[in-house]
Amino acid sequence: MNTLVSLTQMVSTTPGWRPFLDPIAIDDYWLILLVPLVFAVALVYKAIKLDDLSNLMRQTLQLAGQIVVFMVLAAAALWLLGALV
Repeated sequence: MNTLVSLTQMVSTTPGWRPFLDPIAIDDYWLILLVPLVFAVALVYKAIKLDDLSNLMRQTLQLAGQIVVFMVLAAAALWLLGALV
């Protein structure tokens, strides 16, 4: 019984990582993480939509490029809008 109580006390007093209260600090390189995210989204989308998967990589890279270009254009437009207003 003493072992159970001491183990419970140890677990309850041991500080752990709380993901919503102590998020991982990725402020410096979060833009770099968008590239694998865009690639993963494009890959899953194309894998679902294509009937023939023989040219999956080409189609995935094309869609990922289109997404990245649109994101850059949207960011530039919003930056320009913010600079003018």
